[in-house]
Amino acid sequence: APSPPLSPLHSSSSPHFGSAIKDEAADVKLKMEEDEAPDHRSEAGTPPQPKLLHKRHEEQEMEVREYLIKWKGASHMHNTWETEEDMQSVRGNKKLKNYIKRVKEREMWTRMCTPEEQEQINIEKEIEVTMMAQWVQVDRILQRRTVQAQDEAESERREQEQEQERRTAQQQ
Repeated sequence: APSPPLSPLHSSSSPHFGSAIKDEAADVKLKMEEDEAPDHRSEAGTPPQPKLLHKRHEEQEMEVREYLIKWKGASHMHNTWETEEDMQSVRGNKKLKNYIKRVKEREMWTRMCTPEEQEQINIEKEIEVTMMAQWVQVDRILQRRTVQAQDEAESERREQEQEQERRTAQQQ
């Protein structure tokens, strides 16, 4: 039987993925600070489309799966782990549902594979996971610029306005 198409965004057998394999990262809790509430709104005020990067689950009384979401319009630094329940109200929820469907189909298919086929699939997935980690690393910096902090820029703008007002008052 031919192997299913593998996508680096949809891997399920490395140590970081899958329901059949214990998630080594489950001990690491990547939670936002309790005081902070995530705001995934773009500058236009509309919620950005999510992009599924990984999934993980934690061993608890009930299995809770979390999915690493790359928010459209935000850098990888703003990726968040979200549960399926958290994603119900998000505009890109259909992407998550399709991903879950593909993973379940792939898991069913891999259960029927021969051990040799499973080994080959696992090797391919590990290579893809390694490549995915490289996607978020900076390759090169093309240009650099210095930007004033917002407080400094605001105070400088006020000073310029005050200076302009003084000049206008002196001219009258």
